[in-house]
Amino acid sequence: TNGGPTWRHVAAALGVGILIGVATTNNFYSLSAARPSTEFHESPYAPAPLAPYYPPKQPRPYTSVKRVVRKETKEEPRKPTTTPQPPPLKAQVDDDTESGNAEDSLESWDLHASNARCPSSLKVYVYEYPGMRDMVWHRHAEEQRRQCAQGPCRTHFNGEHLLAQFTLEHVLYDFFRQSCVRTRNPDEADLFFVTHFGDILYRATGRKNDPSPWEQALLDLVEKNDPRAWERTFNTSAKYWQRRHGADHILVQPAPVTGLRHPKGVRGWGHYLQQLTAPVWISLELSKSFAGEYPACAQKNIVAPYPIPGRGWHNGEWGNVAATAQKRLLDPHLPSGDGRPLTTYFRAGDHGCVPVRKAIKREFKNAARSRGGVGDQAFVLRDRPVKIKDEDTFRRRVAALPRQAAMFLADFCPCPEGDSPSAKRQYDAVIAGCVPVVASDDALWAFSNEAGLDGPLDPSEFALHVPEAGLAQRNASLLEAVDAARSRLDALRSHGSKAAWAYRYYAPGAYEHDPLVQGRFPDGGATKVLVRELERRARGSRWPACEAEAKRPHMKFTKQFCGAVPVQAELRKYRAALARAPNDAA
Repeated sequence: TNGGPTWRHVAAALGVGILIGVATTNNFYSLSAARPSTEFHESPYAPAPLAPYYPPKQPRPYTSVKRVVRKETKEEPRKPTTTPQPPPLKAQVDDDTESGNAEDSLESWDLHASNARCPSSLKVYVYEYPGMRDMVWHRHAEEQRRQCAQGPCRTHFNGEHLLAQFTLEHVLYDFFRQSCVRTRNPDEADLFFVTHFGDILYRATGRKNDPSPWEQALLDLVEKNDPRAWERTFNTSAKYWQRRHGADHILVQPAPVTGLRHPKGVRGWGHYLQQLTAPVWISLELSKSFAGEYPACAQKNIVAPYPIPGRGWHNGEWGNVAATAQKRLLDPHLPSGDGRPLTTYFRAGDHGCVPVRKAIKREFKNAARSRGGVGDQAFVLRDRPVKIKDEDTFRRRVAALPRQAAMFLADFCPCPEGDSPSAKRQYDAVIAGCVPVVASDDALWAFSNEAGLDGPLDPSEFALHVPEAGLAQRNASLLEAVDAARSRLDALRSHGSKAAWAYRYYAPGAYEHDPLVQGRFPDGGATKVLVRELERRARGSRWPACEAEAKRPHMKFTKQFCGAVPVQAELRKYRAALARAPNDAA
């Protein structure tokens, strides 16, 4: 089986470890020989520009909409007339919701194409280029999908593999091509989804620094408005791109430390800067500092949650593994059976902000026995342990629990930054019902209202934050922060359950295989929130403010800071940039 928990994980919970390896392959780029298509460009004239899409009201998406029951009235029969009647209008934005459907709350939305009464009036055109199946990025994706469907695999399509977190391009393609918001008429589209699987090609072809031919074509479009490479490599006309210079197109950045270009060792804002261009970028990460420097551009784009495509997260299997371990391994050594057996759980390698990660492990290992410490750097128990004859064996058995299952056993899960400010474990923790303790000063949650963004979620309601510098310099205690938050645990969990709904691409249910392998329709709350957010950005409505903002001089973080930011050094760079800027720059 692929990706989900099996009997091996139950065995691991009882003392058997599992070794996971990573394999990659090397291939070369190849271009399709097909000519640019004109299949949907039969009209010799481009469509007239559409008016910007401005919703008159933007309610909180998790507030249920009150149904208004209207009394039926009999209408007089209409008299015949020779005056031609106007065509019926499509669903329009009204005073209740942005979608025009006042009867349905967001949680009840059914966005599958089989729903004739689509709850959103948004129209998204999905590019499916002539010859797309022969394009090397598509071939790689389909081959890896087939391999994972046939048996064990170590690629993006294994739901528990490291690379699965970088599958946003595939998840959104599966969603839009099967969604009722899809239109096959580009003339009526509010947005255009650009199909491209860049991350899988980048990692399958040797992780080269230079962009692939398809990435270079997209760079020419977004940076130079030059369509020649697009028409040559994607085999399709740039007519609809040029209509609004790409402001109504959706591009996906599926990994936080690589984009259309792949320079090694670039951190800070290096990989975010491509999002200062016209398209609506959907990405896994922006930082608080970047959003503070570019607020209009940050609001033009969307930070989406990391994909969690492993079936065990959605069919209850990881929870079952956790329940087995709790019953057989942990509960016998705790004085009370109430609540989760672990106060905190953290298992990770030493990379990214290493001083913070080492500080967390050191604090857990040195935790007093009276508060549940047993000398292990991965976890602290809920209470003082009892009846443990061999503590070394006990520690090893708990440490051998699969990380996914252990999160279901803990109240609080530390989430330090990794190779970038955010981490997938933040979203794993939320779905597992473990309160995230974010030890990353610059991390920005998906769909949030942090750093001046206008998303629907308030992370302070479901997550904690501990300053990086305090942990690295031993001036702050993660366990003390956890103790202070214990009185709020029920409230944090309640809000966390709502966040978990918004962070799932796949709704809980029966899954025999990982949903991404099957191309299953992503029917979770994440896609519903995403559609609501796209409604607010339809037809490129937020690009003008970003365009004006990006032209002004700005400071730029060129590295990722671990702990305190050297403010004075960065201010000197900013003053130098201002000195070089024109005198009339705002």
